[in-house]
Amino acid sequence: MPGTKTKGRLPGWPGSEFGSQALLYGLLCAPVGLVIGFFVASEASDGVYRCFSFYAALAAFLMSAFLWWLMIQRSNKPSSGRAVAVGILSGLLSHWLCWYLILLWSNVDFWLLNGAGSSLGEAPMDPLPENMSRPGPHRRWR
Repeated sequence: MPGTKTKGRLPGWPGSEFGSQALLYGLLCAPVGLVIGFFVASEASDGVYRCFSFYAALAAFLMSAFLWWLMIQRSNKPSSGRAVAVGILSGLLSHWLCWYLILLWSNVDFWLLNGAGSSLGEAPMDPLPENMSRPGPHRRWR
């Protein structure tokens, strides 16, 4: 009902007064990732990058929608400067997220779907940082 608060909804997500601006911004950024991904895949010498455009588009969508929600909608202080910052950060952080998504998928493919792994048949790199993936004390503090 209009004028009533709904519990459990984050400000700025669908169903709130701001609608789905973050999702729209993510959808606008995804084609940029797709185009860049196709360019990278076309320049690669082998078929390793055949799915790169998918990961680039997904990373652009996820990172830009999250940053728009975080910096514009959640703070409820929209400005041109914040929008420019979201655009710059989306481009920088989407690059990192794209490679991490590829790393996650290569682990799922190798360990769960019996994929080939690397060109030498080795397991892919561990997706967790080294000190998170091994048990016990990680380092000595001096």
